[in-house]
Amino acid sequence: MDDVPERFNARVAAFLNLPVVEPRKYLLLRASLQPVTTRTGTCDGQHERSLRVHTTGITIHRCRDTRVRDARVRELRISDAVVNIEGSLIADGWRLRVDDARVTITSSRIEGNVAITAAGSHLDIAGCR
Repeated sequence: MDDVPERFNARVAAFLNLPVVEPRKYLLLRASLQPVTTRTGTCDGQHERSLRVHTTGITIHRCRDTRVRDARVRELRISDAVVNIEGSLIADGWRLRVDDARVTITSSRIEGNVAITAAGSHLDIAGCR
C-alpha cells in the first residue's frame, strides 16, 4: 500500500462497494468432527511436508515449512517448528498446543475450553474462529 497507494486504494474501494463472500465448507459445527481413524499424524524432523488428515491428532516436532491443509483433528501439537495451517478444524474439546514454534493460521476454526496454548511462539492468525 505504500508503493502503489492509488492502485491499493482503488482495490479496497472496489471491495467495499461490492464484496464477494464465498461460503466456507470448513466452518463446520463441532458435532461434524468425526475422525475416520484413532491413529495420529506425525511429522518429526522433516521439511516441506504437507498434511491433509482427518484423525484424532497431529504432532509436528522439528519440522520446517510444514503445511496442514483441510485437516479435521481433535488436537494439534506443534513444537520447534515452522507451520502453516489453512482451512482446518481443530475441535471436539481439545486444542492447539504450540511450543517454541512459528505458526501461521488462516481460514480455520479452533474450538475448546482452552482453544490455543502457546509458549515461546509466534502466532499469525487471520480469518479464523
